[in-house]
Amino acid sequence: AFSEEADKAKQLAENRGTEWEGRLIIVGDQALKFSTLVDVLYTAGRAEFKEYTFCVIRKA
Repeated sequence: AFSEEADKAKQLAENRGTEWEGRLIIVGDQALKFSTLVDVLYTAGRAEFKEYTFCVIRKA
């Protein structure tokens, strides 16, 4: 899924005449297992995402 989305984003950037930046926002809460996060980061890296922003959801 990451590779397909990265390819779409790269094509869109090329069509616009801009550079693809490879940014990704990862959203999680306390239920997110560290091993899952590692898997997501590994897969995103293989799809050439380079910059990560983490969004943490906390209970009020």
